[in-house]
Amino acid sequence: MKHSGDLSITVLKEYWNQGVATNLMMEFIKWLETTDLTKINLKVKEDNIQAIKLYEKFGFIKEGIITRDFYMDGQYYNSICMGKLVD
Repeated sequence: MKHSGDLSITVLKEYWNQGVATNLMMEFIKWLETTDLTKINLKVKEDNIQAIKLYEKFGFIKEGIITRDFYMDGQYYNSICMGKLVD
């Protein structure tokens, strides 16, 4: 399993739409190039369109759906599994 890793990013709402997640992703991609990892995985709430677009911008692709994966405020949400191959 040392060839793959999981990514998780959380940005406080007060900092949304200020490029924080984009900057974090750019730094992560730079760091990734210094490792032996060949695959990165992540999960994102199905309705988080902004995050999905960000991940796609950095080369992640949708690989599947996990139903009822998140439970927030009394409601279940599906998550989308995304992955990026590192060449």
